[in-house]
Amino acid sequence: MIQFICLIISLVSARNPFITAFVNSIKTTWTAVNYERWNDKSEEFYSKFFNVIVDHSDPIQYKYYENLEALPSSFSAYEKWPGCSSIKLIHDQGNCGSCWAVSAVSTMTDRLCIASGQTDKRQISAEDLLSCCGINCGDGCDGGYPMGAWKYFKIEGIVTGGIYNDFTFCKSYSFPPCSHGNNSGKYSKCDEDIFMLSNTPLCSRKCHSQSYRTYEVDKIKSRDNPYQLIRDQEQIKNEIYLNGPVQAVFLVYDDFLSYKSGVYQYTTGSLRGRHAVKIIGWGTENGIPYWEVVNSWNDGWGINGKFKILRGSNHLGIEENVIASII
Repeated sequence: MIQFICLIISLVSARNPFITAFVNSIKTTWTAVNYERWNDKSEEFYSKFFNVIVDHSDPIQYKYYENLEALPSSFSAYEKWPGCSSIKLIHDQGNCGSCWAVSAVSTMTDRLCIASGQTDKRQISAEDLLSCCGINCGDGCDGGYPMGAWKYFKIEGIVTGGIYNDFTFCKSYSFPPCSHGNNSGKYSKCDEDIFMLSNTPLCSRKCHSQSYRTYEVDKIKSRDNPYQLIRDQEQIKNEIYLNGPVQAVFLVYDDFLSYKSGVYQYTTGSLRGRHAVKIIGWGTENGIPYWEVVNSWNDGWGINGKFKILRGSNHLGIEENVIASII
């Protein structure tokens, strides 16, 4: 039995180097690199880390623009709103399947700044959303429901909070950044157990001891109900151009974990689940249209924490679950 387990682990560990070599050999639209983070993970780990729940059982408000702006061929939200530094902030979800929460509050924070005329620089707390939303948002570090996060933002509100060890606001993120790539000198290893993620933090309805803020008073709420964009690249571009970044969900396969640069398109590997991210713009590279996307695996992964993915064909579902609201 022990020999069997060791064989399985050996095969899993070998998968990503082979995928990296294959992607680079076929000269596709992107390049790959082998990141140590993903070489020894179990099926159970992936099922929780990429467990973003897309649930259409509840009524969803869709948004459609009758008239579109004259949109540029390329666009980055940070260039239009340079006073909102949060747009280019790369978060790190750590050893927790909280991409649904981290990408949601990152998008909410950007939109708060944009709606205020780039004057409101408060950050919205991923920790508060992750730990206090409860079953309406899913399973915390074992995955969650993006639309539930936006509904919670409208109904209950979320307090302010920065990244790990940032005590500027009410409630900072409790999971330290870790190496999702190979920059082990900058970040420590994410975890020791190939099967498990960290436990979801307990909900604490108070600000940390270094804050002068009061929990209930500190809450921020969206003005309107959340909405989903129609599955159309022009509609999504129009929304980003007018109101700021949006949250999106897409399918993750093995090869995505090895992304380094270029415009990502699926080439090979097994399906691992769904991942939630923030889209901040669009463009074209070597004739290939792409979305500019911010990930939540710190700046040691991809293009300093970002990636480009094929735009206009709903590749891996990237254009069919795009969410936002007016702050």
